[in-house]
Amino acid sequence: MLGTKIFTISLLFALAGFGAWPDYFPLQPGNQWIYRCTGPCAAEPQVVEIAKWDVFDGKLYWLLKGFHGRETWLRMEDDGTLSAYDPESKRESRWYSFFASEGETFGTSVDPCSPVASIASNRTTYAGPVGEYGHALSVVYRPGGCADAGLSREFFLPWIGLVH
Repeated sequence: MLGTKIFTISLLFALAGFGAWPDYFPLQPGNQWIYRCTGPCAAEPQVVEIAKWDVFDGKLYWLLKGFHGRETWLRMEDDGTLSAYDPESKRESRWYSFFASEGETFGTSVDPCSPVASIASNRTTYAGPVGEYGHALSVVYRPGGCADAGLSREFFLPWIGLVH
């Protein structure tokens, strides 16, 4: 009986935490995502992972390897902004504003051909290789200055990360 009470209390605390701000880009070392590509890039899956952490200018960052074929130092701010840090220039730039209001635009440096994004919805239905979910975050991009290049839409799942 005591074990059941402890389990129930633990479950309630876990569910209460689930109602907190969702983590759309989990930065714990060892996290790994494997993406398959269609079209000309379909030869090999793209492996993206959080490799390690380090401190720059007094702030904690995690090294993301393999995203768009490069390494990027990232940190999540309390307001849901995912920022990238360049150790050479010692400059930080915004990648995502996960907790922006729906329709609110924000500048992004995640892709040079897609410099402006917005949250289309944080309750989008997503169906793909990882299953079907009704609480995906949909980020849409305005066309940038590159002809026929750049991002158009991405989907994130809470505590899982980028799924499409």
